[in-house]
Amino acid sequence: MARCRRLLPPLLMGLSASASAGVGLPGPGFGPESVTAEPGNEIFPNGFEAPFTLTITNDVGWCNVTIDDGSPDSSPTITAPIFPGIAAKLHADPLNGFDWGFWNRTDDGDGFTMQDTTVTMTSDRSVEVCCPIPPAQGGHPDCSF
Repeated sequence: MARCRRLLPPLLMGLSASASAGVGLPGPGFGPESVTAEPGNEIFPNGFEAPFTLTITNDVGWCNVTIDDGSPDSSPTITAPIFPGIAAKLHADPLNGFDWGFWNRTDDGDGFTMQDTTVTMTSDRSVEVCCPIPPAQGGHPDCSF
């Protein structure tokens, strides 16, 4: 106990000196106004922002979709958290027996017919991808969005 009493005053003095030097200890009120991030020392890639949600409607799941070179997904609805300001790279391939169609609502607009596109996340975004049944098999070149 006596040892603790000897160590406590120097510890408190050190904390007091650190606080007055502004090394990131909470200020009066311990509120958020006392927390600052130095550039390059943020918790998330673009600061303290929470990610937005990218939602991809894959008409009936006829396309294999990848986001930022990730694993292919042919679910009818695909969601991913993407941080603000990031341009997510999208790629789609038609499943066997289907044709490549188009993207809607990407950075390249509606009816975009290239298989690679991007979506810049400035808010939650929803895009559509279409891989229709080939016309030779009785299909229609449009999807049912």
